[in-house]
Amino acid sequence: MVGRYRWCNTFTEGTIYYPYQDMLEYFEDFKNDERVDAMIFDPSGLGVSIVYALPIAKKMKEAVDAGKEIVVRSDFLMMGLIF
Repeated sequence: MVGRYRWCNTFTEGTIYYPYQDMLEYFEDFKNDERVDAMIFDPSGLGVSIVYALPIAKKMKEAVDAGKEIVVRSDFLMMGLIF
């Protein structure tokens, strides 16, 4: 992957709760930021209800449809692959 990256790391010892509107605005800004080509998004420890996760996923899809690249990495995803 070549380009400029935005790093969104939510990994800590505990769960982090982000205000829902802040997450939507973050991905909207990413989609429209011409200075950034890609993002590495780590949702480890991110506590998001499914009610809120689906609109956030839609914003991520809009960013990808606009030509952005999003790499999702998470300890949680890796655990799912192991078991």
